[in-house]
Amino acid sequence: MNLLTRSGGFEASGQQTPTWRVGCCVWLFVCGLALSACSQYNKGLVSTAYHDVNAHYNAHFLAKERLNEAEKVLFNSRKDDYNEMLEVLVPHDTTRAGAVKAQTEYAVQKASLPVQHHKNSHWLDDCYLELARARFLQADFGNAVETYKYVNSESQNDKLRHHAMIGLLRCFTELNNQDYAAAVISRLRREKLSKHDLVAFYEARARYHQARQEYDQTLAILKQTVKRMRPSERRARLYYIVGQLYQRNNRVKEAYGNFEKVLKSNASYELALQARLQMIQLYSGDEKKLLKKFKKTLNDEKNKEYQGRILYAMGMYELRKERYEKADVTFRKAAAAPDNDSRQKALAFLRLAEMYYDKKQDYASAKNYYDSTLNAGLSRTTPSYATVVKRQKVLSDFVRHYTVIQTEDSLQRLAKMDAAARDKVFDEVLNKKEKAEREAERRK
Repeated sequence: MNLLTRSGGFEASGQQTPTWRVGCCVWLFVCGLALSACSQYNKGLVSTAYHDVNAHYNAHFLAKERLNEAEKVLFNSRKDDYNEMLEVLVPHDTTRAGAVKAQTEYAVQKASLPVQHHKNSHWLDDCYLELARARFLQADFGNAVETYKYVNSESQNDKLRHHAMIGLLRCFTELNNQDYAAAVISRLRREKLSKHDLVAFYEARARYHQARQEYDQTLAILKQTVKRMRPSERRARLYYIVGQLYQRNNRVKEAYGNFEKVLKSNASYELALQARLQMIQLYSGDEKKLLKKFKKTLNDEKNKEYQGRILYAMGMYELRKERYEKADVTFRKAAAAPDNDSRQKALAFLRLAEMYYDKKQDYASAKNYYDSTLNAGLSRTTPSYATVVKRQKVLSDFVRHYTVIQTEDSLQRLAKMDAAARDKVFDEVLNKKEKAEREAERRK
C-alpha cells in the first residue's frame, strides 16, 4: 500500500482522501510554524519584528502620547501664586493626580502589554520607562522609583538610562530623600546628555536646590537652563522665577531684565501681566511713563479681575520710594478692590500693618491691620506668617493696656480744663467723627 498517491491524496481502506482535507492540514501546519516563530520567547528575526511592531505601535506609542497629554493638562491647569516664589517644576500630589487619572490608567494598561506579551521586543525598556512616568504622574513615587531603577540598571540604551535617572531625581526630591537625590545628580553630571535631556536634568536639579532653599544654586542653574530652551510658556515661567530670585537678592536691574524676558517668551496673558506688575514695582525710569502704563493696565477691561494685584504693585512701588502716604492710599484701594482674591487682600493688609508698625509706630492701627491680614486668609506658606501671628497677639495685649492708659490720662486732662476748653475738645472730636463718617460714605 502506497502512503501517497499520484494525485497527492491519502489512501485509507482503499479510498482516496479529499483534496480539501489536505489543504487544511497544510494550512494548519503553516500556521503552527508561524505561531511558533512569533512566540515572545523566540529570538528569531520574524518573531522579534512581529513583537517590535506590536510593542511599539500598540503599546509604547499610545502610552507615551497619553502621558504627554496628561503632563500638558497638569501644566496648563496649575494654580501659581505669583506673590510667592514659584516652584521650578509645578508641584505634584495625589490631588492633582486625580485630574489625569484616566490618562495615566490608560498609559499603565498599554505600557504593561509588552511586559506580559512581547518580552523579546526591543521596546520593552521604553515601555518600562513610560510605566514609571505614569506612576510618577499618579503620585505613586515608590513604585515609580523601583521601575526607574530597573531601567537604569538593565537597559543598554544610554538615552533611556538618562531618562530613568532624571526620573529618579524628581522622585527622590518629592520624597525628600536628599542623599539619594544628590547621588543621582553626581552621576548625571558625569554623563554626556543630549540637549533635551540636559534641560530636563537642569530643571530637576534646580527643583532639588530650591526645595533645600539653596537659592543661589537654583539661580545659577536656571540661568543655564533658559539659554537652552525655545520660547514657550515653560521658558517664560522660568524667566519669571529667575526674576524673583534676583529680586530676593535686591538686584533690581537684573530682576527687571528677566521679567522683561518673560514678555518675549510666548507667555500666557496672565503670566505676562504678572511680569508687568513686577516691573512696575521695580521701575526706575520716568514716572510719567510709569503712571501712564499703570492707568492703562488698571483700566483695561481684560484686567478687571486683577485690579487688586495691579494696585498692590503700584503700592509696592510707592513703598520702595518711601512715599508712605501714597503707599497707604494705594494699599487701601488694593484691599478694597472687588476682584475677590483673598490672598491679594491679605497681602495688601499685611503691607499696611508693617508700614504702621515699622514706619509710623501707630500700634493701634497696626494691630487692626494685622487682624485684617489674618481674617482675609493670609497663606500659611507666606514667609512672614509666624511673625504676623506673633505680632497680632502681642499688639492685642499692648493696645488694650495702652488704650486704658490713654483713656485715663485723657479723662484727667479733661477734668482739669475749664468749660470752654472742654467744649472745644468735644467739638473737635465730633467734627473728626463726622468727617470720618462722610469719608466712609464717600468710599462706599
